[in-house]
Amino acid sequence: MYAGPSFHVRYRNGDEMAYVMTVFETRAHGRTPRLGGLETLDLGYFTRQQVATCSVSRWLPAVLTDAPERREREERVARWH
Repeated sequence: MYAGPSFHVRYRNGDEMAYVMTVFETRAHGRTPRLGGLETLDLGYFTRQQVATCSVSRWLPAVLTDAPERREREERVARWH
């Protein structure tokens, strides 16, 4: 779960948004992705290298780095217990 001051955005027109995200790990299974609702206009999968060349929110690189590390920490704790 990601939220907090780093995920607060003020847009050029003055609008403000506070993001709260739940991040899921997924794997592609060779099927074509489908859009699942009215709020999704497009769907794609990107490597970290591809994301590095895009204009993205300032918090995205941190999430992409933290999420796999967080999973590994949780797996180590689960093995310990």
